[in-house]
Amino acid sequence: MPNQVATPTENMQSQNLLPNNVFTVTLRKHRQGGDFYFGEVNTDLVASGHSIAYTPVDNSQGFWGVSSTSAYIGAIQSSNLITRAGNQAIMDTGTSKCHANISARILTNMLAALIIVSDQLCSEYYRGIAGSFWDSSDQVYTFPAASKPPSLTLAIGNGLYVVPGTDMCYSPSWYGDDYCVGAVQPRGNMPTDSNTLSLFGLPNFVDLCDSFR
Repeated sequence: MPNQVATPTENMQSQNLLPNNVFTVTLRKHRQGGDFYFGEVNTDLVASGHSIAYTPVDNSQGFWGVSSTSAYIGAIQSSNLITRAGNQAIMDTGTSKCHANISARILTNMLAALIIVSDQLCSEYYRGIAGSFWDSSDQVYTFPAASKPPSLTLAIGNGLYVVPGTDMCYSPSWYGDDYCVGAVQPRGNMPTDSNTLSLFGLPNFVDLCDSFR
């Protein structure tokens, strides 16, 4: 069994290299890179007229979980609201984990992260994309690349954050460039799933300034 080691952040803290116990992450679309700032919140990354909204973290299960009890598919209006009572989400800037049944040929090609949500929310989302379907071979939702997916707005604490429909093509599918593997996938029977856990990966972070304390 490997020995547990300190994380880079913990090492920096133990060497008193961080003026504050905080780091800031901003990621960009289409492999344009991003930035990590340790020990400070770089306010230059916050869009004009906006401020960083903090929400409490629940680390009782060994990861950073935040409350995420609602979502909107498309426009933010009551008819598009999906309530997710008690739902929590893991904030993950670089996970490559999908769900328990995902095909190895998709998993080995993962270059970015996904957004993992409840099966109900995922099904409702793809119902609004003409030509989308559940690929039973690879265990992923797939849709035509020429389609126009709706946006997905996810609650994080008391805030609402929009993932544009243009960011929903995770990668070309096994069927070729005419089809996309969706960036939103169901959590299914993940071993850690309590039916109230989501995972917000890279598509939920691009073009946002995220500060972790």
